Amino acid sequence: MISPAAGCCGRFRYDLRVRNLRCHTDVSLFSFRWETHGIRETGLLVFRGLEFGMLVLVICVAFAMLAALIWTPAKPRSPASLCFALINALVLTLCGLLILRQWLDMPNLEAAVIYHLRVGMEQAGYGDFWREIVAITAYLMVVLACVALPLLPQVRLSLAVPKPGGNRLAVALVAAAMLLGPGRYWYSGSNMTAASQAALSKTFRDQYVSVTQLPAVETPKSLIYLYLESLERTYFNEAIFPGLVPNLKRLEAAGLSFAHVKETPYTNWTIAGMVATQCGVPLLLPESDYGQEAHYGNAMGGISAFMPNANCLGDLLKTADYQLHYLGGASLKFAGKGNFYLTHGFDETIGIDELADQMTGQECTNAWGLCDDELFHMAKRRLLELRSMPDPYALVMLTLDTHAPRGMKSRTCGPLQYGDGDNPILNAVHCTDLLVGQLVDRLTEQGYLRDAVLIVASDHLSNRNTATDLMNRGWRQNLFFALGDDIPANRVQVNVEKVDLAPVVLNLLGYDVPRLGFGISPVNGVNEIVPANPQIDWDQVTNSSQLSRFLWSFPDLTGEIALVTNGEELQIDDTSLSLPTLILLGDDLRIASIHPEIYSATKSAQTLLDRPGSQRFIWADRCGALAGIMDAAQQPDEGQCLLYGALAGERLFIDVLQPDTAVESGVLLARLAAATGPLSTDTEQRRRAALAAHLTD
Repeated sequence: MISPAAGCCGRFRYDLRVRNLRCHTDVSLFSFRWETHGIRETGLLVFRGLEFGMLVLVICVAFAMLAALIWTPAKPRSPASLCFALINALVLTLCGLLILRQWLDMPNLEAAVIYHLRVGMEQAGYGDFWREIVAITAYLMVVLACVALPLLPQVRLSLAVPKPGGNRLAVALVAAAMLLGPGRYWYSGSNMTAASQAALSKTFRDQYVSVTQLPAVETPKSLIYLYLESLERTYFNEAIFPGLVPNLKRLEAAGLSFAHVKETPYTNWTIAGMVATQCGVPLLLPESDYGQEAHYGNAMGGISAFMPNANCLGDLLKTADYQLHYLGGASLKFAGKGNFYLTHGFDETIGIDELADQMTGQECTNAWGLCDDELFHMAKRRLLELRSMPDPYALVMLTLDTHAPRGMKSRTCGPLQYGDGDNPILNAVHCTDLLVGQLVDRLTEQGYLRDAVLIVASDHLSNRNTATDLMNRGWRQNLFFALGDDIPANRVQVNVEKVDLAPVVLNLLGYDVPRLGFGISPVNGVNEIVPANPQIDWDQVTNSSQLSRFLWSFPDLTGEIALVTNGEELQIDDTSLSLPTLILLGDDLRIASIHPEIYSATKSAQTLLDRPGSQRFIWADRCGALAGIMDAAQQPDEGQCLLYGALAGERLFIDVLQPDTAVESGVLLARLAAATGPLSTDTEQRRRAALAAHLTD
């Protein structure tokens, strides 16, 4: 039998029940492995072949390094040698990024990394990754050495081959490295055709379901949603991890669980997993009309509303008068989690910064924030308060101790360890299992589950950690199970995706909502169901500007643009943007993308440099920062300024913004309509030079 069970992410599975053989192929990573599953339920015999994709990339790096040793320049720093060195450095850099991508077991690494760089990396646990940082630094030094060698004829090694044959061989090696590594990868991820875009429009229209109101129920149940950081179902495999999570296995057996929760693109980091499981959509950010910043290129943390057009659990539960609270041990600023929950109806969001006044300094903390035992202690107090209120409530929590790559045990676990204690992430998982078991047992004893549903779920599959080689022997799946006094024990064997869990939660609360976003719930008494959304191509969905712009709902330039009284935000209609910020406009003069500069003063300049001169924009920043780019007659040097037009336009327009004053959008749009003509090459070059200088200030 051939099953498209894992059809998302370009992965497919052949399930040959007679031979109990599975083959995994991941096109985007070019990895290949065989797994042979024994017939015995208690045993899993695994043969894991060589990770073909990683081997190819390592060979490509070796080719590029060998080419640097072979190349013999005609003279020091010749143009040919410089060109060869730069191309070789590019190949090495791209191969290195792809190796890192596969090493971390993160197919959408670039999306997650760029998202976090743009939206927020405050209070990230950098200390946990010191080994990886050292390795990356060493690799960069190798790249620099490979740049230098072809330029320095006096530094030649014994591998040098006399030119011209040696140089031709070096070029061939670099070309082979480019084709086998980055070239092969980007070919597999080529852009959609017009036909596939048309198919996506139909998919969006037919498959995306927006729910705005919950049906009435006689006695609404409360919700306790516990996200376990990177704690996936793979840890439940007794053949690989015997006795690792006894409490979670005991709890799962008493509730409704889903055995096959797949991970679709752009749902595989924390905030993306939360968006998928609460809104039924992957985390997409709008792409601009130029370039390929699709999904993640804009610093959406600087926009006051996080995916405002998505209808999520919070929005719907708020219409039913729920009290909504989020409690996490990390900073709310990290990845924009606080902004997401506040946008979607939550009354209160609490992270480590909000807990500072309550902390004595004796609490257990780790590189990412508050330890799980401290979080659960605060959760018990908060649940006691919420339970005393007349309205139903929802409390969403996120743990931290099991964060890759090594995790950290909570202090409460003391000497508890897994096995010989040599694997730190398994010690952390074993500890969190104990803490979750204690928390749920207490909630059960105190009767919380009589009128509430408890969800225990992973936020995403783990990135590379100290147990990854063991985990890869099994079938990697997300964790999701629900507990409640009236929820019968049942293990659902159908294939679901993370987006399907959003309507599942509503069903468990008693609401008849079979679909939400792209999610389709297999609950409500359905025993068998085809794999969720088999007709949706997730690569098309995640490359959709149509969907992402709908979800983010940029404001229209129909009213006024004003400086908010604190002088740090720009107000357009009901949307607030942190300053500085760059707004790019489409041909119809509607907002195409927004680029708030949260952590760097150079992004707007670089973004404009990457666009054609005809690109019309609105740039809000300090007047002094914009002085070099303005025309000579426009040189205000104090306050906040609004600069707009096109780099190749006859002139750029400038308005000085004052608190409680506004710029009429009609005047601004009239100027922008004529901003692209007549185009001046000299003017554009001067302005681009000013932008380049701005980047070096």
